[in-house]
Amino acid sequence: MRALLLAVSFVVAVFSTASAGKSKVAITKIDGDSNAEVQGALKEALAEDFSVISFKETNKALAKLELDGDPTDKDFAKLAEALEAEVIVSGKLDGKGDTKTLKVKLYVTGKKSKKFSVQFGNAKSDKFKR
Repeated sequence: MRALLLAVSFVVAVFSTASAGKSKVAITKIDGDSNAEVQGALKEALAEDFSVISFKETNKALAKLELDGDPTDKDFAKLAEALEAEVIVSGKLDGKGDTKTLKVKLYVTGKKSKKFSVQFGNAKSDKFKR
């Protein structure tokens, strides 16, 4: 999880247009995360350094913009504008059993900027949150 935190921090520092305060980050539904455990862990990990927009507000904006399925970069630009967010975190969870892989996409002000994967065993562990 430390990789995600570092990636978001780097992307926000490089592309940020905000003047003061914490940068706003929205986390969309993670495909394959049926009980939202990973989504919640992401929020918890990012909340220390960023202002994380609520899932309810993010989902409401997604519905209002009629964005579902596999949103494009243009769709994420619209979402970022609607939420006044600097970063949108999207992802897909793969794997069952002991090892899972979270494939993350970071969008900054609507432009796809970074893709990477994180492997973990338990989203509630301290290692996942670091």
